[in-house]
Amino acid sequence: AGNEPSADLGPRLKRAAADSANLTVRLRLAPVMVPSAVADQLAACVGEALRNVERHAGTGQADVVVTGGAGWAIVTVSDQGHGFDPEVIPPARRGIRESISGRMLAAGGRAAVASTPGAGTTVTVSWPA
Repeated sequence: AGNEPSADLGPRLKRAAADSANLTVRLRLAPVMVPSAVADQLAACVGEALRNVERHAGTGQADVVVTGGAGWAIVTVSDQGHGFDPEVIPPARRGIRESISGRMLAAGGRAAVASTPGAGTTVTVSWPA
């Protein structure tokens, strides 16, 4: 993976945001270059987080903020929606754990979800871990 081409994360995140038709997504992007496969996984996780906002948050907007630089990235997806208690997610709703955390772990990164009932949700994905 040492000689894998780097990719700019921005265009992938813009595509993920554009796929969320019913959501206004405010993007704040820093120029971040990471390996192409990692950029794909980060964007896929952001897309999944935005779909969760669309489905569950009861709000029409989300913020995607990127910080990072050459070879590292931290992306947060936050909303001011209903929120939830992460302790009481039924096992059937493993979407966040599997699709987001699992993806990031496989890519050598990390994911964290913070949510409070009534105060929205923030999903943070970062690479490298």
